[in-house]
Amino acid sequence: MNADRWRTATDRWTGDLADYRRMLVNHEVGHLLGRHHPPDPQCPAPGQPAPVMAQQSTELHGCLPNPWPLPEELEAAARHDEPLAPPYER
Repeated sequence: MNADRWRTATDRWTGDLADYRRMLVNHEVGHLLGRHHPPDPQCPAPGQPAPVMAQQSTELHGCLPNPWPLPEELEAAARHDEPLAPPYER
């Protein structure tokens, strides 16, 4: 997340600026919760909403811009199938 992207989004984002900001915050919070980018192809089906953890800032791969986690992303986060955060080391 940086000031330039917050102000203007990216050239490849096809949604509006408010949704870009929502996507950016949700995507980065997903990383803080231990979520990763989906495997390629990041777009499950052209014309469908992109997963919020997809790299929507750089390429939508035929998906629609989407600022919110998909139901399956919420379910995966609730299962805690990935670590929430790296362990604290002194």
